[in-house]
Amino acid sequence: MRNTVMIIPRMPGYQQFRILNPVDALAAPHMTEAFLQDGYRLRESLFREEVRTYYDTFEWQAFDKGFSLASVGKVLYLYDLESGRTADSARFSAPCSFFAGDLPEGTLRKRLLEASAIRAFSRLTTLHISLRSWKLLDREEKTLGTVNVECWRGVQTEKIVPSASFISLNPLRGYQEEMLEAAALLDPEAHCSDGRGVRRLFIDAMTDAGFQVGGYSSKIALQLDPEAPVQLSALSLLRFTTSIMRLNEDGIRKSIDTEFLHDYRVAIRRARSILAQLKGVFPPETALPASKALKAVAAKTGPLRDLDVYLLEKEQFRSWLPEALHPGLDTFFAALSRRRKVLQRSFSSYLDSPEYVALLNLWNAFITDSATPDPLPAPNASLPTITVARRTIRKSWKKLIRHGRMVSRETTDDELHAMRIDCKKLRYLLEFFISLYPPKTITPAIRHLKGLQDNLGSFVDCSVQLAFLSEQLETAVTGRNDVQLAAALGGLMAVLHERQEQARKEFHKAFSRFQDDRTTELFEQLTTG
Repeated sequence: MRNTVMIIPRMPGYQQFRILNPVDALAAPHMTEAFLQDGYRLRESLFREEVRTYYDTFEWQAFDKGFSLASVGKVLYLYDLESGRTADSARFSAPCSFFAGDLPEGTLRKRLLEASAIRAFSRLTTLHISLRSWKLLDREEKTLGTVNVECWRGVQTEKIVPSASFISLNPLRGYQEEMLEAAALLDPEAHCSDGRGVRRLFIDAMTDAGFQVGGYSSKIALQLDPEAPVQLSALSLLRFTTSIMRLNEDGIRKSIDTEFLHDYRVAIRRARSILAQLKGVFPPETALPASKALKAVAAKTGPLRDLDVYLLEKEQFRSWLPEALHPGLDTFFAALSRRRKVLQRSFSSYLDSPEYVALLNLWNAFITDSATPDPLPAPNASLPTITVARRTIRKSWKKLIRHGRMVSRETTDDELHAMRIDCKKLRYLLEFFISLYPPKTITPAIRHLKGLQDNLGSFVDCSVQLAFLSEQLETAVTGRNDVQLAAALGGLMAVLHERQEQARKEFHKAFSRFQDDRTTELFEQLTTG
């Protein structure tokens, strides 16, 4: 059994957390009652048992906001991880996974949308909860507050002893001081906790269920050694990106939300970018087949991701068009949804196919080979990581500046698309080597690059969507619904064209900011020793 935590609720002027030695939680109030002043006593007032099913997103975004989320029957509760109290609730029969937008209008829906509008809240584990309360009475039999014991036990476990338990003291209005005095008597052997209170118990319960709370982030979090051979640093990065791929496969198979595929694709792009930009680090005879394996996988994800992007923008598209064009838009999105289901099933099958397993085996053999390669085909493999970082970042930065200065009114969509890819490559390099530089230098450099990247992204997204909608328009056949569909597609194309032209007009302003003196100084610091 884990420690029992005594939580004295937040009151004006003070807050205390105290940890007791492990004891039988149900006996704790009676043990503490012995320390009360003469005339004070506890009277049991409530006993309740419930089954609580916990939810969070793959990135633990409710936990990051300081909450746990659980359903009890047909009610969804949000619990404060600091105090253990109920912070919000709503009537909602939670399925295995759901989105914040699925909840009825109200404060809980709003709070969950603030945590994540795009990621699904999925079922984690189920706990059996027992709640027992006692009124704390003074000498005149007046109730000062309540003493509550809450015990958690996994429903799948055969253990009788709870995995966690805690005591909370809730004073009635006007009796805070009296309750504070009583609280001081209740736990003479206690010591102050580390301040994590119920949060720590929640983490323990999730760990017992096989989850690592907060254990996922697609962001690169590696500490590279600037003097280490760059081949070893690159392998570390490739192993990290591979781990992200594998972690997202199950979510793709179950089609839980679109971010599983998104993170999976970004991991592949990052890996391919490492191989492409760190030239002379790996022998071509091993790097090329490995890169081709990743390219083959990436190619299978493109159409599915494109449909995800359209479906995510459904409400945005709807807001752009008058209501008269909404029926045609509904036809358009219904067709996209059907196509997505087909592609999702196809790619899920691919993830379990011998072909995918063979590609993974090839790739894994490449990233697990840490032997120093022959210097003839890989002359840069043994160079210090910081040397290669400076060199490649400078080369990529200069290329972007050179291409940006060539942009004019005659620049084609394809040329701007290529420049967007240049931005991504530089962004990936900065993220790969972020641990080698002081945050005060590399963080603003990434931020300045992101401004240009966002502008080019807006332009290219409009361009790609216009081409897609044009294809849809050409394939539309006559009929009442198709007339409505054609009208909706035409309306969307008009809006997208306007937005594309706006992005084109704003390019030079965005590029000027990227090549100003401050940004130049930052990149000079990053690329000179």
